[in-house]
Amino acid sequence: IPDPLPLVFEQRQPRRGKGLGDVEGGLGNDGGRADVEVEHLGRREHVVGGPRHAGRQAVDGGGQRLGALVVGQGELVVIDHLPHVGLAQRLKQHASVGVWRPGALLEQALWFQSRGHKVTVVFFYDRDDLHEKWLKTYPFEIQNLKAFDKQAGGLRSLPKLLQGLLKLWRIFKRGNFNAIITFTHDSNVLGLPLAWLAGIPSRVGTHLGEIRGMSKWRDGLHTLLVNSGVIQTLVASSARTKNNAVEVGVKPQKITTIYNAIMPFDVSHIDRGAVRQQLGLQKDDVFFVAVGRLVYEKGHEFLVEAMSAVTAEASHAIAGICGAGPLRGQLQTQIEQLNLQNKVKLLGQWDAIPELLAASDVFVLPSRWEGLPMALLEGMMAGLPVIATRVEGVDEVVEPGTHGLLVPLESPTELAQAILQLLRSPQDRQRMGAAARERVMNSYTTDRMCESYLQVIEHGLGKGKAE
Repeated sequence: IPDPLPLVFEQRQPRRGKGLGDVEGGLGNDGGRADVEVEHLGRREHVVGGPRHAGRQAVDGGGQRLGALVVGQGELVVIDHLPHVGLAQRLKQHASVGVWRPGALLEQALWFQSRGHKVTVVFFYDRDDLHEKWLKTYPFEIQNLKAFDKQAGGLRSLPKLLQGLLKLWRIFKRGNFNAIITFTHDSNVLGLPLAWLAGIPSRVGTHLGEIRGMSKWRDGLHTLLVNSGVIQTLVASSARTKNNAVEVGVKPQKITTIYNAIMPFDVSHIDRGAVRQQLGLQKDDVFFVAVGRLVYEKGHEFLVEAMSAVTAEASHAIAGICGAGPLRGQLQTQIEQLNLQNKVKLLGQWDAIPELLAASDVFVLPSRWEGLPMALLEGMMAGLPVIATRVEGVDEVVEPGTHGLLVPLESPTELAQAILQLLRSPQDRQRMGAAARERVMNSYTTDRMCESYLQVIEHGLGKGKAE
């Protein structure tokens, strides 16, 4: 069952108005910001968007809005499996600073919504029973295709998958769509051929990171679709991800690199002391936090093992692992066997990730492999120095000694050494954390990412050249 599926733009009749500030969807007349109102769990809240799409929007003499993709209002459809743990964890609204913290895909949807497109979100299935909550949270339509039976799984879900694909086809055919973006290998393979058959002109797939265990036939089918033209452009989330795609046969000229990104947020208003008290931390404790699903590829067991060596030298070092997943029991057993119950905390799911980051001192990413992890960008945005394994995407963001430290993967000894190095130097932690935030603010924001996607889409529509 695929992860994120398509973004679709539907052409509608142009609407006359006084200018950009009058476009439906919450655009204001401030000349530079795009705000929307959302209902967050039953409350109306204000979301501050980023700078408008300067240079790609215009108003003609009669007041008609000329969008980047279509003339007039556009409709955006985002399809995904309904939300996984990481997405739920990243949902946070900071009313005092006007920051909205949903997951990356819904951040993109909000970005397009704030620029005047009517957005519809469609998920293959509701894995975590959050559909109703999202309906109350977001200012656009959200549909659940119910294309997978969580209890049955495997081939027994095939009838539901086929029904879901039929529903997806009907969505494609209900209007005159201009573009589609899919977000994983499976969604590329399932969504883009349907879009091609439906006559959607601009078709963009994505490759967000290394996929271990994918069968050769699935990898080969994906490569064939990219090279055939069914997928016009494949977006890679990092230079190394692009190289991985080339290694399995994708033509280099078919690939464009667009780095993952997040909406800017600020944790300076959060009561750090109160959150640390909630976590059971003492004033002098140095808190190392990891955020991610408790699964094999995240490598959390190496952090636990490293903390055994760290705490033997520094009793005020505490680690927290935030997330849920199938390996929780194994990690808990490892913690108990190493007598680290008071030094390593399994925090479970947190709805308020920025609050957790505000209470932390160092962000740790011990993964075996990644694409360009959103959790890493969030840690850096919160002003935390980083200790991470040197895996794909990460080494393109983190400069060792400037934003943090990089260590070899699957090496708890070197991970422990890096933890001790930052533990002993609060000056380095402060310097690297400030540089990390500046790095993300300058290069990895949603505005930059979505602007790049628009260029790729325009290229597919014959309106520009993708870079």
